[in-house]
Amino acid sequence: MVETERSAEIAYVITEDALSPASTVLEDHDQQLAAASAIHLCRCVPRDARPVDLPPPPTTAYGIPVAETWAPTGDWLITHAEELTEDCASRLVVRLAWPFGAEAETALLLVKLSHPALRLAVTLPAQNGLEAFAYLNRLSMSWMALPPGGVVDEDWAALLRSLSRKWCFDPGAVTTVEPVASGFGWGLSSRLTPERAVWMGRMVRAETSCASFDWSPTLHGVLIAASMEPMGSPFTEFARVDRLWLDELFDFCEVFDIERLAKLAQGPAAIGGTEAYDER
Repeated sequence: MVETERSAEIAYVITEDALSPASTVLEDHDQQLAAASAIHLCRCVPRDARPVDLPPPPTTAYGIPVAETWAPTGDWLITHAEELTEDCASRLVVRLAWPFGAEAETALLLVKLSHPALRLAVTLPAQNGLEAFAYLNRLSMSWMALPPGGVVDEDWAALLRSLSRKWCFDPGAVTTVEPVASGFGWGLSSRLTPERAVWMGRMVRAETSCASFDWSPTLHGVLIAASMEPMGSPFTEFARVDRLWLDELFDFCEVFDIERLAKLAQGPAAIGGTEAYDER
């Protein structure tokens, strides 16, 4: 198979305009968005906003697919859990810090039963990652791991290496875990197609220059879940550190046969056992 290279760019529109329609926000950036392959609109939910205040979701802009995430705090969820609709919950990525408090746990149990599409963004130290994985796997809610202070290093890479092994090969793993799932999808597409996708990202913010960067799964999570907060590591460091655990994940995709890859794509429970991975 002759490998070719295909470049694509995700534009992350970071805005403090929380309640305007998506079309109003995006029209201010038409020149920056024209060359994008996909657009992700990232907004934080104001403390005093209610679920009913959030505008309808976008679909496309300039003929480009648009995704949107709203990032409320755990305190906001505690206050408004009973007001959520399914449409609203599917666009939320609730920011929490590990370990969770009793009120947050109660709100999560309530939302899990009524709105399972809601996702969590959990800031956790590397040493607590497997503990959080076990809890959130029992909770059965999709979640993404975020580095404290937006700082990534070798310890963070070691955590994601451990999480990726458990997510792929532990038959008891039932929840979607980011950035592992995105990394696996990247490796899977590289294995099954002759084109190697070179993903780039671009931050689009009002009154600032649009910074282009090498896309990485961890940075994607940080941008969509904590987009207004400063990051402790430069964008180049996110790409370098993610490479430390992605290489092993890509190796998994290379050694499995096509049928096994298809099962993995359906979810970790489809594997049916851990015999495919020899713990090193």
